[in-house]
Amino acid sequence: MISALCVVIYSISPININKKYGTLITLSWGLLISGIIFFVASNSYKVLQITDIYSFLGVCGVIFFGTILAFSFYMRGVDIIGPTKASMIASIEPISAMIFSYFWFGVKFVLLDYIGVFLILLCTILVSKK
Repeated sequence: MISALCVVIYSISPININKKYGTLITLSWGLLISGIIFFVASNSYKVLQITDIYSFLGVCGVIFFGTILAFSFYMRGVDIIGPTKASMIASIEPISAMIFSYFWFGVKFVLLDYIGVFLILLCTILVSKK
């Protein structure tokens, strides 16, 4: 429920500021400020495990592809199709992650996984109906 609340907040709250300054600037400042605050507040600088070029490239990949690029595309989608439709499409992301993990990593799933997929799809369908 907290996650759903956060999705609503970050999908709807920046609409006016995005119109004024643009999605990229708003997103850049938001990620920079929150990244600095989290880095200091979590004391993660004490346990930073970048020991070679591969771990550095891995961290850079997660930051760029997994955070900046992914969230930029999401926020651009919110600008184009609106927060309601964008949130509904984003709710299917766990299913795509499940499918990719099956094909790329050979992950085996149990009955509860399939029940979760069914519930996600059911909620998405129910919310999209008038």
